[in-house]
Amino acid sequence: MKWKSLCIFMVAIICCLPTMASDVGHGGGGYVCTDPDGSVHVRLVDLEEANLRQFMGYSPIPRTNEPLENQVATAVKRLSLVDYAFAQKVEGELRFIQDHYTDVPKGWTINKPTDVDADLAPTECPLDGVATYWDEWKVLWIKMKYFNHMFSETDKAALFMHESIYKVFRGNPWNDKDSVRTRKIVGILFSTERDFQRDLTLLKSLLN
Repeated sequence: MKWKSLCIFMVAIICCLPTMASDVGHGGGGYVCTDPDGSVHVRLVDLEEANLRQFMGYSPIPRTNEPLENQVATAVKRLSLVDYAFAQKVEGELRFIQDHYTDVPKGWTINKPTDVDADLAPTECPLDGVATYWDEWKVLWIKMKYFNHMFSETDKAALFMHESIYKVFRGNPWNDKDSVRTRKIVGILFSTERDFQRDLTLLKSLLN
């Protein structure tokens, strides 16, 4: 009887795996950098990709340690200037996600995102997975050892925005299969005011 129950349990787990892992490979990623003193800090991919645009005359992303909540609110406000309805959906996902995230289970990890360009990366800062959302279980797994050592509160705020925006984009009518445009949007939302104004047209096109 116990063996029969175990078999039923294993079948149920195997059947659920494809839906539980709906965001596998496209979650929030970070570059894990080791400092000279041996300590580690993590830089969110979204912001690092945005920083690559400095050769085009863009300013570096202004990372600060202003409270995470304030920076998230500013990003949502910027988003609402372009598409209020979309921003409302993102804000709803933000509220849910911030109440439903947890550390990765002991003995498990989050694989590095597979939709990040492998041809270009910071030296001595390998890419790794920081967070991934499981739609079936409605939980955001976060590798807290990375989250607690992110380079700034801006990186943390941008991670929550990434997960919330990508959650919306995975639904109808967009049905996104990767987080490439989500990362572009996050980079714009956390840019300087001058660069944000410069990118308004681009942001509008990314939201369509």
